Amino acid sequence: MLSETDMKVLEKLKGEIAKTTSDMKKTARNSISNDKLVYIGVRLKREHIKMLKKRTKKISVYIREIVEEHLSKTISENILKPGENSRLYKFCFNYSDDKPVQVVGNSGIGKTTLIKQMIANDPNHIYIVFDAHNEYQNLQDIQTITDDLTQSCKIKMPEQIAASKGLFQVYFNQILSKKWPNNYVIVIEEAHRYREIKELLKEARKFVKLIVITQEALGDFTPIVRVKF
Repeated sequence: MLSETDMKVLEKLKGEIAKTTSDMKKTARNSISNDKLVYIGVRLKREHIKMLKKRTKKISVYIREIVEEHLSKTISENILKPGENSRLYKFCFNYSDDKPVQVVGNSGIGKTTLIKQMIANDPNHIYIVFDAHNEYQNLQDIQTITDDLTQSCKIKMPEQIAASKGLFQVYFNQILSKKWPNNYVIVIEEAHRYREIKELLKEARKFVKLIVITQEALGDFTPIVRVKF
């Protein structure tokens, strides 16, 4: 049986342990709220670990940098109202630089009208529009893209969706065949129709400025403009 003195020592130790545990929990909460590093467990294949060891001695730092770089490139949706064509222009060419841009929104919200207004008020760029519904009637028709165009124009896509998909594959290959003039802008209506569109969004900036128009975003790997009231 413990003596009175031992009991007092034991109670003191219990108090110190309780206080230490409380401080540790508080520190952990503060670490999370203050954006300090938090450890998580990640399982990787052995061959991937071997490959990482060849690249770096600090695998955890390497993975953290990759995650941070990816998140910094992921751009949330930017909201525009119908008719704000000047804001769309600034977003496409000032904010997004040479990156492809996705213009998204519900059917009939005014996406095409925004693009048409932007084209009409932009003397600095040559637009080549893949016109899915023959909505750009004021633009000259062309059948192939050349590097000597002097005014904005359109490629009228077939009304039949299957035919449109087949034809687009030809233009897809042409777009990625060379570096086009710096003032060229490719605009693709109904972009969700084409199976090649995601690859084009990822690769286009090496070849030409690209704007795609679709009802929903096709991924978060390029800047997104959502048109809504």
